[in-house]
Amino acid sequence: MSKKILVLEDEKNIMNNLVELLEAENFTVFTGYNGIEGTEKLKQFKPDLILCDIMMPHMNGIEFYNYVKKDFETRFIPFIFLTAKTDLSSIRAGLNLGVDDYITKPFSASDLLKSIEIRLKKQSEFNGQFNSLIQNINMYIPHELRTPLVAIIGFSELMLSDIESMEKKEIKEVTERILWSAHRLHNRIEKFITYSDLNLSASEGNAGEIDKTILINEEFLGNIIAEHYYVSERADTIKYEIEEALLKIHENRLIRLLKEILENAVKFSLGGSEITVTGKKTNSGYMITVKDLGTGMSEEEIRNVGTFQQFSRETHSQEGNGLGLVIAKKILDMIGGSLSIESKKGSYTSVTVNIPLA
Repeated sequence: MSKKILVLEDEKNIMNNLVELLEAENFTVFTGYNGIEGTEKLKQFKPDLILCDIMMPHMNGIEFYNYVKKDFETRFIPFIFLTAKTDLSSIRAGLNLGVDDYITKPFSASDLLKSIEIRLKKQSEFNGQFNSLIQNINMYIPHELRTPLVAIIGFSELMLSDIESMEKKEIKEVTERILWSAHRLHNRIEKFITYSDLNLSASEGNAGEIDKTILINEEFLGNIIAEHYYVSERADTIKYEIEEALLKIHENRLIRLLKEILENAVKFSLGGSEITVTGKKTNSGYMITVKDLGTGMSEEEIRNVGTFQQFSRETHSQEGNGLGLVIAKKILDMIGGSLSIESKKGSYTSVTVNIPLA
């Protein structure tokens, strides 16, 4: 099936040339002479790409772009502006809005087709990643919520039916299992809420994400380890050396970031093995490295960080939904930080994050 392109251009000669060129390349073309006509064609035909002049009557290109980006169903459609070389203010306005590309008039057919090819290819890659994300969400959410809930219900029913005959030790054991399952369920829900919150913040332009600071030191990290239910049990095996520094990140984001990386290290390493955490200032920011001596990750698994996959699920039965490192990476992307992973399968994993200094 040919790709659909919506072309908005108020000059008939340019419009005719564009239609002829695009149809010769087997694109299906829909047209309009201003943004008002564009809104009607947008709803009717759902194009794969929009090619839009900036200077148009009634609703100009900038106004139409804002209209497209307000609707979730259309906001991800690749958008290319057409503008005159002399109209620098419009070019700057488009770039500030985040338009995918712009073509200056007069333009060559090869330049235009190359830009369209690049944008459609990127959109295809994005759609593939998005579909993979949805598939993984659908796969893991029911399991991750149902499993601990079934345990809570099952152990509660057991206690209610046998409470008269149960010894104090048995009651304590069943209660601990209920509590552990409740913590697991709470942890899973918190991850999904955090993931949604990060996506919402990113869609709103990361408002308030980069103007906060927090002091990190060994006491700060020690409190996180002590208060995190899944990490605190391994507190005696976690060795850390943290240089004190003021970081450019919201306190809640830093806590979540460290929790996710520490939990990942605990989850994929043996109970008695050592986990090391180091934090130090560098020329590029503040570097925190968490290293565990656990199952490790393959090169493919490292590449897939960010696609909502749980790693090595077929060979390791640790609970989890693969969101930990995804959340960590999203937080760092929002503040201009970075995340890197070094690992050897069956040996170790070292996760390093770089956070801007205040």
